[in-house]
Amino acid sequence: LKRTTYSPRATLLGSRKQTCVHPEVRLLSGNAQNIQCKLYCTSRKCGHQENTEPFFDKNKSSLLGSVTDIEDLMSTAATMGEHAPCPYFLTRKMATEADLLFVPYSYLVDADTRK
Repeated sequence: LKRTTYSPRATLLGSRKQTCVHPEVRLLSGNAQNIQCKLYCTSRKCGHQENTEPFFDKNKSSLLGSVTDIEDLMSTAATMGEHAPCPYFLTRKMATEADLLFVPYSYLVDADTRK
């Protein structure tokens, strides 16, 4: 897409395992990571998740105006440190306004994930 004139608003989706930047939660895996992430978010203990909405609102056009990959998102988060948005929730926010969505194949075949 980067080499074409077609420029859709695009994003990708990845799992928490691939995109978590919280120093404690990213060390976990599988269901334990999902549960801990949800717990931290509902109790407002994850600053990265809290930073996501303002970051998206401020950078919406640049985020959706180019094709980004997981490495780009993780690099941005690493550069911003504790003020970084959560790449996991950021991609989900971006997906609500994207024209084109890249997902792992397993997301397509799993009915629960498609919802």
